[in-house]
Amino acid sequence: MNKNYTFPIILDKSYSHNANKTKSSRSFNGNHGAHLTIIISEIPYRKDIFKIIISSTTKIDTFYLNPNLGNLTIESSGSNGSMGKRGVNGRDEFENSKATRGENGGIGGDGGNINIHLPESFSKFIQTVKLKNDGGKGGQGGYGGRGGIFLDDSEPKGSFWLNMLTSIVVETPGMNDGSSGKPGRNGRNGEINFIYY
Repeated sequence: MNKNYTFPIILDKSYSHNANKTKSSRSFNGNHGAHLTIIISEIPYRKDIFKIIISSTTKIDTFYLNPNLGNLTIESSGSNGSMGKRGVNGRDEFENSKATRGENGGIGGDGGNINIHLPESFSKFIQTVKLKNDGGKGGQGGYGGRGGIFLDDSEPKGSFWLNMLTSIVVETPGMNDGSSGKPGRNGRNGEINFIYY
């Protein structure tokens, strides 16, 4: 940090600003990234420093950037969906021993849209402001439940327990395992719009 500057925050090195870092609660589906408006303006008598205001529906942050010395990464990506629940195991009985299917994965959150307003004088420094607003990944489908053993005592005496033991050691069609759930849909990437004034 350059101590000669008198502004509140001067970025003379790489810095990252995550617009979603205040979200602490996690839901099954991913959270959407916040929609952001970024306004870049010149500082009178200080052509080497630009004022950057980042605003969303909940807060406003202000930074002062010297693009010759540092850069600012602004992120408003969607979070990932959660993994689906595992299916219910089947019971060991003469019927209804099939397990249930795993739950589908959670949907990834959408990335936030970003509108950036900037003067023509900042166009040569545009690479110093890095924007990330990717959609979150869909969650993995839950595993299917383990099927119960289908017991059949219609065979000759003595084969009932032998069949049950064989079913435990070797997975046979009688195991009736549930299928895995489908992966959740990925969130969409947010839009980025540059507006020069």
